[in-house]
Amino acid sequence: MADITKFPMKHWQRIKNRRGTTSVNCIVSSRYLKVLGIAETGTADGAVVTIHVMVDKYEDGPDRRLCELILPIEELRAALSKAESKLR
Repeated sequence: MADITKFPMKHWQRIKNRRGTTSVNCIVSSRYLKVLGIAETGTADGAVVTIHVMVDKYEDGPDRRLCELILPIEELRAALSKAESKLR
């Protein structure tokens, strides 16, 4: 097995790969957001996105869901846009 060259990958990159492309990682804790999907409500709120607030596995156990958020996607976009405009 001495002929195996290990792929250089940082620890955070392995975690990000394990969580998947629909997750957003916290940079100061082991928590992350897991986006499940978008659904149409048929109400004035329009489309909503379901997000789980997760905590990373502890001692080789499964990741744990802390809570579930169902947010109107337009409100989420507006909040992110407002936060982004404050950075400029």
